[in-house]
Amino acid sequence: MDIITRVILSMTLLVALSLGIRMATGKVRHSNLLATKGLTFERTLIVSMLGPFLALEIIYPRLLSEVAYLPLSVWINQLGALLVLVAVLIRIWSQMTLKSQWAADLSLDKEHSLITTGPYSLVRHPMYTSYLPAAIGFLLSTSNLLIGVLAILYLGVSLIRIPDEERFLLDAFGDKYRQYQRKTPRRVFPGF
Repeated sequence: MDIITRVILSMTLLVALSLGIRMATGKVRHSNLLATKGLTFERTLIVSMLGPFLALEIIYPRLLSEVAYLPLSVWINQLGALLVLVAVLIRIWSQMTLKSQWAADLSLDKEHSLITTGPYSLVRHPMYTSYLPAAIGFLLSTSNLLIGVLAILYLGVSLIRIPDEERFLLDAFGDKYRQYQRKTPRRVFPGF
């Protein structure tokens, strides 16, 4: 793994670690990593396995079994790192747009409002949008099948959560959310 790929993946881990620390210390409201509502426990379990494997891959490339590796060229690794960077930027943009309204579980405070600006004007669930380039990027940048499978599994479990989140937002915001659904018909990927 080249230095550019390592730097991008390291930055990704730092962003994820920062978010995890904020959640663990209660700086993000309603973050309950063991909540069953919205598959939060499953997502937490997958990402808690993915993080250490990714860190290990950055520090000691190919320490894991050689069987788990794809023979990819350096430019494919760099393309994967670029996809991860795009994913991180989408995630940061989404997080900054939501500000304190973001929660790991499906919950709202009295002060919550429906966010329809920024990336939320393009798709209804842009954080989930970021998981596709991240999953593909982790696989391509590390050439590691285990990391790729965990990232794709995280994407799949997150996408399964969308109908629950849609129902939750409909219950919370009613007609306002229905109007938003009509205006922003794409749940996750623009053009699909």
